[in-house]
Amino acid sequence: MKPYIKHLKNVFLRFIVLLLLFQLARLWFYYSNSAEFDVKNIGELLSLCFYGLRYDLSVIGYIDGVLLILFLVPGRFKFSKIYRLSLKVIYVVVNSLLFLSLLADSEYFKFAKKRATAFVFDLLGFGHTAGDGARQIPYFIVEYWFIPLAWIFFTLALIFFFFNSETEKSGLAKYKLKTFAFESTVFLMLIFGVITAARGGLQLKPITVITAAQYAGTDNASIILNTPFTIMKSLGQTPLEQKSYFTKSELATLYTTKRNYAIDTLAFQKKNVVIIILESFSKEYSGFLNKNKGSMPFLDSIMQVSYSFKNAYANGTQSVEAVPSIISGIPSLSDVPFITSSYANNNYESIGSILAKEGYNTSFFHGGHRGTMGFRNFAKATSIDSIFEMPEYPNKAHYDGRWGIYDAPFLQFFAKKLNAFPEPFFSYIFTLSSHHPFKLPKEFQGKFKDAKSPVLKTVR
Repeated sequence: MKPYIKHLKNVFLRFIVLLLLFQLARLWFYYSNSAEFDVKNIGELLSLCFYGLRYDLSVIGYIDGVLLILFLVPGRFKFSKIYRLSLKVIYVVVNSLLFLSLLADSEYFKFAKKRATAFVFDLLGFGHTAGDGARQIPYFIVEYWFIPLAWIFFTLALIFFFFNSETEKSGLAKYKLKTFAFESTVFLMLIFGVITAARGGLQLKPITVITAAQYAGTDNASIILNTPFTIMKSLGQTPLEQKSYFTKSELATLYTTKRNYAIDTLAFQKKNVVIIILESFSKEYSGFLNKNKGSMPFLDSIMQVSYSFKNAYANGTQSVEAVPSIISGIPSLSDVPFITSSYANNNYESIGSILAKEGYNTSFFHGGHRGTMGFRNFAKATSIDSIFEMPEYPNKAHYDGRWGIYDAPFLQFFAKKLNAFPEPFFSYIFTLSSHHPFKLPKEFQGKFKDAKSPVLKTVR
C-alpha cells in the first residue's frame, strides 16, 4: 500500500507543477501584451489567473487525462521501470509542445489580437493555405530568440520535476488484494475527476471559448484562456473565406461605407431601450402582415401603430444564431454558430456595450436553464450587467418540465424587473415557449381549439 500512496503523491505533484507552469505561462502572456488589456491592478490580474485554472484543468483533462489514468491504472505492472519511463517521456514531450504553443502565442497575439486557434496550422502549412508561416519559422526563431529559451526552461522544469520523483522498487514485490481494491477505488474517482476537469465542471454543457466572458469582457478574456484550449475547441471548424470583389480604390468610387451624420451636434437622448426576441415566430403567424385573422392579435394591434418592416428574412435557422445577429449585428456566416465558433473571443461591439458606455443599466432575460445555448456567456461578453434565467425566477411551479419557465409568467417577471431598474436601461429578452414540444401551462390547455397546430397554440 505504501509504495502506491507514494506513487500517487508523486503523480499528483507532477500535475500541481504542471498547473503552476500553466500559470507562469499565463503571466508571461500577459506581460508580453499588457498594453492590449484593461487590467486595473494586481488583484484583478490574480483573479483572472484564478479563473484561468478552469481552462488549464480542462486541457489537462482532455490531453493529459489518458496519461494520468495510465499512471494510476490498477495493477503491479505500473511500477515497472520501462512502463514508468515510457509514460514520463510521452508526458514531457506532450506538455512541452503545449508550452511551446503558449509561449509562441504571446507574440502571435500581437498580430491576431486573440488567442491562436486551429487556423494557425493552416498558416504553418498543415492545411489548405500556402504555408508561408512555415517558411518564416527560422527567421521567427532568430527574431524572437527569447521564446525558444523560455521553452527550454519550461521543458527542463518538466523533466526535473517528473524524473526527480521515483517510486520505490518495492512496489513490484509487495502487492496485495487490498492494495488492488484501494487502487481501483482511486481509479474510479480519478476517471470521474478527469471527465469533470475536461468539461470544465458539472454544468449543463462543457465550457467553450466564450465561457471566459463570465469572468471578463472580451478585452481580458484572452488572459483567462490558454492556447491549447482555443486550438482544441476550434479543431474541425471551417474558417470563413475572405472575399475580395473590389480593390479599395474601386470600391471607393462605387460605394463608401463612411457616412457623416450630424449626430455629434445633437444631445444624446438617454431613452430606455427594450428588445423582445420571440422564439420560432414567423411572418405567416401575423394577421397584419398577411391580411387575415392570424395567431398573434395583440402583436398585430401593436404593429398597426408602429414602424413595421415587412421585408425581413432570416439567414439563420437556430435560436443560438439569433442573439449575436440582433444584439451585435453578426449574422450567421458559417456552419458553426458564432457563439460556439473560434471567432467568439474576437473583440466586437453590441447594443449593450455601446449603451453601457453611456451609463445605461444593462440586462438580459431568458427563462431557460442557466448557460443554455451560450446566451449567458455572450451577454457577459457584451457588457450586460444583470442576467436573469430560470434560477433567478422565484416560482419554480411555472417550470415547463423541459426548457424553462413558461413565457406568460416570465414576461410578467420581466416587466416588473424593468419597472424597478434605474433609468436609463437597456434590456433584452428571448422567449422560449413556442418551441418543440410546444407545451402549454395548465390554465391554457384546451383554450385555443381553433389553432391548427401545436406551435400556433404556443404562439397564441
